[in-house]
Amino acid sequence: MQKLLLLSGLSATLLVACGGGGTTPPKEDNGGPGNPPPGDARAYAVTGNALYSIVLSGTGQDEKKFDLKGGQSLTDVALDGTELYGVTFSNLVRISLSNGAVSTVGALGAGDINALTADAAGNLYGASTGGQFYKINKTTGQATVVGPLGTLSSGDLAFNAAGQLYGTVRPTLFSPDSLARIDPATGQATVIGGTGKTDLFALKFQGSALYALTGSGQVLTLNTATGAATVVRETGLSFTGLQ
Repeated sequence: MQKLLLLSGLSATLLVACGGGGTTPPKEDNGGPGNPPPGDARAYAVTGNALYSIVLSGTGQDEKKFDLKGGQSLTDVALDGTELYGVTFSNLVRISLSNGAVSTVGALGAGDINALTADAAGNLYGASTGGQFYKINKTTGQATVVGPLGTLSSGDLAFNAAGQLYGTVRPTLFSPDSLARIDPATGQATVIGGTGKTDLFALKFQGSALYALTGSGQVLTLNTATGAATVVRETGLSFTGLQ
């Protein structure tokens, strides 16, 4: 089955990096529904084998960018600057944003990583369906256990502008998803609350708003104080199988 994944679009990343003069430190997220940036908020959405540009908020149209080349089915992706990384259940890969070519970086050494993200310093982190939190070497692909989550990863991780890490988790493989805060130093997850949804396989902050995509193609916002999900729209795409 295919899993829907989310990462920031290059234009959105550059606007965040260049906006506001860079002299005011980001504020800590104290919870709430958050606010998206003005104008269209876009992100890349990935099935197991194709890359899309998805409108999270605004009036633009969703676009398929290209099919991914290389014959590897991805479980998650993360954008580090202009480098797009992905994970399969066995390897770390690099994905070309110009033509969709997928090249293997190296073996993860862990077989159940289903979530990937990068912090502002370019460090890659992952989480697994087995309940472990990892730091991943971008050069070799090796995943090193940081510590147990205390629950199971249900699909994605995302840092906000203040460097706080959020993730979707669940106590069993077939439970509804909850939103959690995760300590990157220990891997420990603190559950915030239930989302009321299942299969939240994609997370991305745009401004202070936390967006999520479900495996069936719904765009959601998540309240970072309660975990509650609000449906923004349906993408109309046939992401019917989930990985």
